[in-house]
Amino acid sequence: SSGINAEYGGVGHVTLITGNRYRALDSVYEKEFQEHVTKERLNTWYRAFSRDEDSQWRYVQDVVRDKGEELVNGIVDKGAAVYVCGDAKGLGAGVWEAFVEMVGKWTGRSREESEVFMKEMRTSKRYCEDIWS
Repeated sequence: SSGINAEYGGVGHVTLITGNRYRALDSVYEKEFQEHVTKERLNTWYRAFSRDEDSQWRYVQDVVRDKGEELVNGIVDKGAAVYVCGDAKGLGAGVWEAFVEMVGKWTGRSREESEVFMKEMRTSKRYCEDIWS
């Protein structure tokens, strides 16, 4: 096996979603992240830029909604973990809400059942947040 599975003990498929304001100004680790994709340490890298009008996604939660089926499949069927890092008010709350919505949409769970599922993910350390205000 190659990539992250060989180097890091078989962690599985790794998806990274980054959110920044401007592609031209805020792509601090672009070279490093691209190298991780090339070397298959990262399988998928989605990028959101909130101030660039031509960006495919404006916010991380937009990516979660757009790629909901893929992400929910990972957390429900494959035991994936989610790590969220950013501001509590916008990103933290927005990403949480997007995951609750997508769990409901792609699993047929009610809103309440989706919230319970996500809270269980948080309790079991599969949904981890490093957020600040």
